[in-house]
Amino acid sequence: MNRDDPAQDPHATVDAMAAAWLVQEDEGFSPEQAAAFVQWQQSDSRHASAVVRLQATMMVLERLPQACATGKVAAPPGRRRGPPRAVRHVIFTAVGLAAALAIALYFRRPLPVAATPESSYVTTNAGYQRVTLEDGSVVELNASSEVRVRFTPGLRQLTLVRGEALFSVAKNPHRPFVVTARNVSVSAVGTAFDVRFQGANVEVLVTEGKVEVSSPTAASGALAPARVAAGERLVVAASGAADDATRVEKIEPAATRESLAWQAPHFVFVDTPLSEVAAQFNRRNRIQLEIRDPALGARMVGGNFRADNVEAFVRLLEGNHDITVERPDAEHIILRSAP
Repeated sequence: MNRDDPAQDPHATVDAMAAAWLVQEDEGFSPEQAAAFVQWQQSDSRHASAVVRLQATMMVLERLPQACATGKVAAPPGRRRGPPRAVRHVIFTAVGLAAALAIALYFRRPLPVAATPESSYVTTNAGYQRVTLEDGSVVELNASSEVRVRFTPGLRQLTLVRGEALFSVAKNPHRPFVVTARNVSVSAVGTAFDVRFQGANVEVLVTEGKVEVSSPTAASGALAPARVAAGERLVVAASGAADDATRVEKIEPAATRESLAWQAPHFVFVDTPLSEVAAQFNRRNRIQLEIRDPALGARMVGGNFRADNVEAFVRLLEGNHDITVERPDAEHIILRSAP
């Protein structure tokens, strides 16, 4: 069997292939191997089930020493003391599975966490969502986007189903962070990058660190990795042909900021009292708005405003010429009706 790709053995059972993948994961995945493991699990529901089953078995085996130590019972006189029947049953069952699947190779690996059920995060046409994952990574979803998340002990696996998302990855070199979008895989350890569907294409924009992007080549269908660094953008064409349809380009900081301007959520007001508008801005900004005139606070306001740009909103109010603005310090703005 090719140790780099356990799925290449045509004679191996699903459980045996899953065990081989986990052994390889224990020894350390390259970004290409991590992406291949993700694809193997997604290609057949039986594959993912076998991986979860083996990981659960390993968790039982890891806990057996503690169970035996705490599960002793008093033995009748003249008989040797041993683990209770329930514990012996677990031991025999787990050891049988371990022997059948060569799980003994895993005893040297501590499992830091258990596999978690898949979670989905979805935004509406005008929505924005910021999600902090269990490992400390952060996912920000643009409007009309969907991300699915599934963590295993050795892999942080996410799927961008549609739309756009920015991923700020918590560093963990022993647990790769892999995002798939169609047939494109983006692998990282600790970095920040944006992935979005651009028509039929997939675009990857790196804002911090480096990532490795893999997609099938037109000639062989094999994974062709490309390294993308901070300040670079890679676009994989609809065909996914990385050898003739992928381009990496440098991106200026201003263009990056413009591309990610959606991160700042917007307020949409329709005939909303200015006092309520000010309250919403105050909840999201260090600069606080104060309205000293009750009549002004009752004035209706409408429009679409960036939630983090209170100064732009105040300049718009100043343009009406019937509102005066005072700035007593760097953190307060006082609004009054013009005399």
